[in-house]
Amino acid sequence: MRGDATSNPWRSRRVIGFAHQGGALEGPAGTIEAMLLARRSGASALEFDVHRSSDECLVVHHDPVVVGAGGESLRMKTSRLDDLRRLRPDLATMDEVLAAFPGVPMTVEVKARGAAEPAARMLAEEEGERAVVVTAFSPSTVKAVKRAAPEVHTAPGWPAILAFWLVSRAFGLALPLRGHVALQVALDISGVAFVKKVPLLRRLRIADRWLVRAAHRRGLAVHVWTLNDERSMHAALDAGADGIFTDRPSVLTKVLDARGVRWRDG
Repeated sequence: MRGDATSNPWRSRRVIGFAHQGGALEGPAGTIEAMLLARRSGASALEFDVHRSSDECLVVHHDPVVVGAGGESLRMKTSRLDDLRRLRPDLATMDEVLAAFPGVPMTVEVKARGAAEPAARMLAEEEGERAVVVTAFSPSTVKAVKRAAPEVHTAPGWPAILAFWLVSRAFGLALPLRGHVALQVALDISGVAFVKKVPLLRRLRIADRWLVRAAHRRGLAVHVWTLNDERSMHAALDAGADGIFTDRPSVLTKVLDARGVRWRDG
């Protein structure tokens, strides 16, 4: 499943709708229940985050801490799966998600460095065909995925994305990002937590035609996150995005179908 500038199957999957955290505004975030609802709403692909519990389970959850209905909390990396499920019975493991959705395309974001190698190996060893992109904020985590399973498709961490964006914006050039198949980016700076508080920056567009053209020249797909209103979805499509992440899969499906561009798996 290697991606390069001459052959990248993610470029042909236009436009793929990813249910972010399984469709976090239309079901319980990160759960199999939400993912089932998203698929029924037309989502072509799923996105979820993984951590590693103290008993080495790959747990699907956005945050490093699990909070129960009564306010009790447990840190993922120092707690066993059974204890985490005592607080959140609907917590899923990555192997359970893979089994529940055979062949469904996915993006897996590795939130904890210790989850990188086991997640990569699980995906590489999975039986059957599945289109999957693994990513992480940290470049070292993405590198760990590549070391463990070089054949697994990846998207780079944020430092590489920002460098790519700056070069495409300032010079109209396409920075080489070897070994990756996609850029998974925010629509604008307001979607990036560590810089959005800077007033002069937060309105700057990231996923614009400049970036998309530069990415396509390098054979990279562009997937934009996390868009929950029709206006921003249309803005990403107008820029040429190959995929969109959303917490509202039913809304994205409506937009993609109205434009006749929704990629249908299978």
